[in-house]
Amino acid sequence: MTFDPGRLGVWSGAEHFDVRPTQVAAYAAATNEPAGPYREGKLTPPVFALLPAIDVYPHEIERLFGRTLSSLGSVHGEHDLLIDEPIGPLTTVTTRAAVTGVHAKASGTAVVVQTESRTNGGGLVNTQYAVQFLRGFDAGTSAGTVPPSWLARDAIRNEPPAANVTLRVHPDQSRRYAEASGDFGDYTLDDAAAHRAGFPRPILHGACTMALVGRAVTVACGGGDPARLRRLAVRFSAPCFPGDELTATVWELRDAVPRANVAFEVTDQEGRKVITKGLAEVSA
Repeated sequence: MTFDPGRLGVWSGAEHFDVRPTQVAAYAAATNEPAGPYREGKLTPPVFALLPAIDVYPHEIERLFGRTLSSLGSVHGEHDLLIDEPIGPLTTVTTRAAVTGVHAKASGTAVVVQTESRTNGGGLVNTQYAVQFLRGFDAGTSAGTVPPSWLARDAIRNEPPAANVTLRVHPDQSRRYAEASGDFGDYTLDDAAAHRAGFPRPILHGACTMALVGRAVTVACGGGDPARLRRLAVRFSAPCFPGDELTATVWELRDAVPRANVAFEVTDQEGRKVITKGLAEVSA
């Protein structure tokens, strides 16, 4: 066994994240959001909520296995963002994380991390479940919980789809996202690093892809109002690349699924599925 199951579910200390209006505006521009409301500092894009979490949870995986994420062959496999309260500008968010599940598979290991972000007053802002897939790494055994999105993967969709939304990934999208988010992952920016990671060229950050999709779901089902997006869950099934043209296909759900009334998939211009088994909650 390569980890101590007794450490699963143990929360980290809380880390503080200051929400700066200049960063919010840069993030909105880097994820192709309309500039007006974010430039004015009135609100933050929904998927901006990933930034405080990504500052915290990778360290918990590294502590569990005693190795760096890069040495473990880690890629962002899935993410589930459940929003209780939008993050306001000019606020400080505190976030803690715990590794809650380790699931050994034939091709590697899926590691589930739960995060909680709160206001300084203690109010819950959001809960997130990140799944990092450690390619080719054998954890020896499986233990702990699965993320809630796994329990709703077979929800029945209405046919035909409610909408198809085109998403254009700009050629400089990875660079702009890195500068706005602080995520300078080498295989998103450097040819040699991308080749070492098994990609033909630098890929787009999964979190950036998720932000683009969040906008598409909001446009399709929420009248373009970002405050109505209360959940966004994605499974990254294949990388997408700067310059790609993506299509988000959105369905209403027929099943009663907790905190989900929309399903979606995303394909690229060659028909490859980039995101599968997507779930969202869009409020009335």
